[in-house]
Amino acid sequence: MTASLLIGGNMRTIQLRNHKSGQAYDLRLDTLPSAQFVPDAHATQGIEVELPLRHADTLAPAPGEVVASLFGAEEWRSEEVAANTCEIKTRPYRNLGELLAEYRARACWLLDWADLHGLLIVPIAAEPLELLTEVSSYGFIPKIADAKYGAAVLARSYADCTQLNIHVADGDALLALFRGMVRLAPILAGMYASSPFAGSKPAGVQSFRHVVRRGLANGGDPEVLPKTVRWEEYIVSHQALTVMGPWFPTLFALNGMIRLRPDRMCVELGVTDLIADPHHLAGYLALCRRLAYRILLHYREGEPLPDWFGPDEPAVQDAAFRSAMLSAVRLGADGLCCTQSMKTMRITDAFSELIRWVKESPVLDEPSLPFEAALPGLIDLIDHGAPAQRLLKQFHELHPTCADPRHGCPGCRIAIGEVCRHLAAEFATQQRKSPEESRG
Repeated sequence: MTASLLIGGNMRTIQLRNHKSGQAYDLRLDTLPSAQFVPDAHATQGIEVELPLRHADTLAPAPGEVVASLFGAEEWRSEEVAANTCEIKTRPYRNLGELLAEYRARACWLLDWADLHGLLIVPIAAEPLELLTEVSSYGFIPKIADAKYGAAVLARSYADCTQLNIHVADGDALLALFRGMVRLAPILAGMYASSPFAGSKPAGVQSFRHVVRRGLANGGDPEVLPKTVRWEEYIVSHQALTVMGPWFPTLFALNGMIRLRPDRMCVELGVTDLIADPHHLAGYLALCRRLAYRILLHYREGEPLPDWFGPDEPAVQDAAFRSAMLSAVRLGADGLCCTQSMKTMRITDAFSELIRWVKESPVLDEPSLPFEAALPGLIDLIDHGAPAQRLLKQFHELHPTCADPRHGCPGCRIAIGEVCRHLAAEFATQQRKSPEESRG
C-alpha cells in the first residue's frame, strides 16, 4: 500500500493503493490549522443500539429466520451482530431530543413486533446463558474473519453495545477527538458495564462483553495513538486492514471499541455495553456532546487535557491504559484508572470529575435535552454503580447460595433467567413511557 499527500488550500487528499488488488481509494480531508478551527457546540450525533431477541418462554435466542423476516419493514440487521439480534440505527441529529424520540419510537415498534412473535428483548450486552451462540453467516464479516483470523474466531459469543457516532468535519480535529476519547475508554467502560453473566453463572467480571470482544475480528481494546500521530502515519500503520479490497472503508475502521471513520468523518464510540435505561442513555448523549466540545476546544488552544484523562506519554500510555481497562472490565465503577500524574483513581471519582468538567463547558444548552435534565441519569450511576452491579445484586437476592460457585449450578441458571425476564419487562415499560412520564 502507498499513501501520497496532495495539499490544495485546506483540502488534503490521501490516496491509498492496495498492491494486491490494485484498488485505489482517495481519502479527502478538509483541515484547518488548529488555531483557526471552531468546534461545533451541537455536533451531529447518531446512535446504533444492538438489541438481542429471545423466546419469552425458554429465553433461547430467537431463530435467525424469524428475525430476518423484519427485512420487509426496515433494515434491522447488521453484518456484525448475532442472528437473534436487531439493530436500531438512528439518523444523525443536532437535536438530541429528536434523536431520542426516533430511538424510542423504533424500540417501541420492535417491542410490539416481538410480543406478536412470542419474543422478548433482553438488553444484556453479552450472551448470559450459553458460552457459544449461533454463528451468523450473514454478510461479509465471516469472510473477513476467515481470511484474516480463521473461522474459529466466529465461534464465540457475540457482544452488543450502544454505539454513539460523533461527526466532525475537520480531519485533524477528528483525529484529536479520537485520541481524547480513547483515553476515557476505561472510565466509560466501567461506568456503563452491564454484562456480568456468562455460561449461566456470574462471569467474575462486570463487562463480559469486553472479554468476548478481545477474541473477535472487529474487537479488542481501542488503540492508544501517540499525540503526535498524523493521518499519513495512521494510514501507513493500518495497511494490513486494506487487504480485502471492496470492503476497504469498513475495514479501515476495524480498530477497536472506539473507531475512527474517515469515510464518514466521525468517531464511533462503542466502548459502553448495551445501555438499557433511558435515563442512562440520555445522560450519556448529553455528556458526550459537551465532552467532545471541550476536547476540541483544548485541541484548538493547544492545551493539555485534565489530569484524570490519563497519561499521554507514549512510554507509559499503553500499559497504563490496558491496566485501567482490565480493572474497568472486572470491577466496573469500582475499578481503578491511572491519571496523567501516574496516580490511581477510582473510576467513579474520575467520572464525577468528568461530569463537573463538562458542566463548565462554555456553551449554550441544547433546548431539547438540557444538561440539567440529563444529569440525573449520570448521578444515578455515581450513586448506585454500573448496571452490572444491580444485575448481580438481583441475582444474589434470588440465589444467595451456590452449590458450585466455580462452574455454576442449576440454581444459577434459574436465577439468571429471572434476572433476564425482569430486565426485559423493565426495558419494555421504560421505553413505552412518554418522555414526560419518564422524567417524572
